[in-house]
Amino acid sequence: MEVFQTSWVSAVAAASGAVVLSYEIVDDGLDAMLHHRHPSHSAIPEHIAMLRLQLKATSSPPSNGRLSTQVSRKRFAEYSVRDPSIATIVAILSMPSMREHWTFAGHRALSLFGRCAWVNLDGETLPSGNPSDKVTIHAPLTQQFDDVTLAQIMERIGAGGKP
Repeated sequence: MEVFQTSWVSAVAAASGAVVLSYEIVDDGLDAMLHHRHPSHSAIPEHIAMLRLQLKATSSPPSNGRLSTQVSRKRFAEYSVRDPSIATIVAILSMPSMREHWTFAGHRALSLFGRCAWVNLDGETLPSGNPSDKVTIHAPLTQQFDDVTLAQIMERIGAGGKP
């Protein structure tokens, strides 16, 4: 699932004009660092917008217009820091549970099957609970993670805003 996620993000980044600087597998998922250089990013030194991406995969289908996953309380606390120095979003990828259904190769295209939505936890309050408990987060399906959306996210960051 992690390799499929990196392929998804690499394709989205390439189509949006962003570059994946690195992937790092950590204890709570797979992180990616993206950057996008453009003269319009006037609020950013060297005109480079940066975005840290926490990837989460699930084989659960969307419910109530959103994708859901769990993260550790530690990760939630890290991503909910108000005004972080590098913007961070969580992208939740809902994908088929069977590997043979992840892609389809046709004569004109290779299709990746799944649905990815994102959420920004900046400024969110950590729910009360046991420190060892996981926290459920939700990404609305209206916040699809695709090339157009990623370009818009980078534009907002480049202007000094939030994702």
